[in-house]
Amino acid sequence: QAMQSKPSRTLSPLRNADGQHILHHGFVECSRMLSANLCMELASMPLDNASVISNAIQKDVTGPLGRAVVEELGASIQLRDAVSVTFGTTLMEICMPLVIKTEPHTPAQIAHADDHRVRELFGIVHLLEGQLPTEGLPYRSNCTYPTDVAVRCIECGSQMLLPEEVARRREHLRINWHWTCQRGGHACRRTKRRRLIESEESEDTELLAEFNRTVLTTFRELIENPLKVQESMRCLGRPEVAVGEGIVALPTMIHRGPGAGEKERLVLFFSVR
Repeated sequence: QAMQSKPSRTLSPLRNADGQHILHHGFVECSRMLSANLCMELASMPLDNASVISNAIQKDVTGPLGRAVVEELGASIQLRDAVSVTFGTTLMEICMPLVIKTEPHTPAQIAHADDHRVRELFGIVHLLEGQLPTEGLPYRSNCTYPTDVAVRCIECGSQMLLPEEVARRREHLRINWHWTCQRGGHACRRTKRRRLIESEESEDTELLAEFNRTVLTTFRELIENPLKVQESMRCLGRPEVAVGEGIVALPTMIHRGPGAGEKERLVLFFSVR
């Protein structure tokens, strides 16, 4: 949805040009992510049958053009550093490239963040000169961010949600991997005998309650005072962005598309996992 509120121009932009610091800042500025020629091709891509989303329209980038996008993005040093720090590996898959178009004079999006999908990064690349940059709030790296990955303690059989760091690194998918309550920072909650007599429905209810508590605690300002959040938004990176520049960010960072000024805004959106 769209929101008329504008970011405060008295607040300085948020800056971070080092992919290795993405977990502290929540995002990284990326220079020359795409060549000028490829940006020109993307900007001229027909948007017939594009899907309507929030305050814009979007269309998948496929075929040879999509492959060219993936190849050029994969060469970004900032992106590769961010992937290494976030996921603990240099291997990555760049997926879901989309051209997003915002019409002139469109207001900004409502500020938002993903409440559980921590196993991906998202990116934005500018396809035209002089566009408004994506906006966000300073990232709270010390918060507990929710996940939707549940595992069992091998000692007592209790089921619990994995911490964000473990889930996004996909450690739970490794061979011979296991988890205990102690690794989660607390003693075993119950005996295996008690585990056997409790229903899976009860466990699911407990997990959902834990997830909801974490969401409410971590994103309280966004839920309870969205107008204040809108007024506190800052540019992610420098205010004057060039063609081919962009950002890569954690999905849990509170952010929004800025809408468009006198001219349309054209960006490439993509996910990394």
